[in-house]
Amino acid sequence: VMNAGRVEQLGTAKELYERPHTLFVATFVGSPPINLFDAHAEAGTLRVHEANLALSGAARGAVVLGIRPESLHVDATGTPVRVTAAKPMGREVLYTAEGPMGVVRFLESGAEARHRENDRIALTFPPQESLLFDKATGRYFGDAKMHVLDHRGRFFKVRGPYNVARSPQGHPVIVQAGASEQGRELGAATAELIYSVSGSLEGA
Repeated sequence: VMNAGRVEQLGTAKELYERPHTLFVATFVGSPPINLFDAHAEAGTLRVHEANLALSGAARGAVVLGIRPESLHVDATGTPVRVTAAKPMGREVLYTAEGPMGVVRFLESGAEARHRENDRIALTFPPQESLLFDKATGRYFGDAKMHVLDHRGRFFKVRGPYNVARSPQGHPVIVQAGASEQGRELGAATAELIYSVSGSLEGA
């Protein structure tokens, strides 16, 4: 995904959808679009408009809560809302509702609408399917899904999350550069790839 000529995130469509690194990617991928709520996190509680939700993790201050429409389910134990619109979309119905969290959209499978305008229902969602973003930076954070990298060492410093997809082998490729005898011996002992320049295929 590109944003203003810059790589925002690399990954499969599934990775971009389920684990967007930024608010931009979260809103770029997915239809119907993700529900976004301005919220405040403090002392294990996430306050979203008039609703208070339990919060696990180290999030503090102004955040944005993201919930995909298909992650919301009708459940009597959930947050009460009032249905304001129902839009059949073939194999599923897209609903719009209003409640303590504000305006929310949710999906239900089936061609026929089971809820009508002004119906009062309750919605809930699995916490592991929600996404939490820092409001100031737009970066995603969640202790269970992503660890923010913040290394400041003698030779380099880096702050994450890393915006490149995980390599197929699951770890960085170790490359030895150099064609000297000592270099080749070192590469054979420690590396997975030796980078060198040769004038012919036979010489390589």
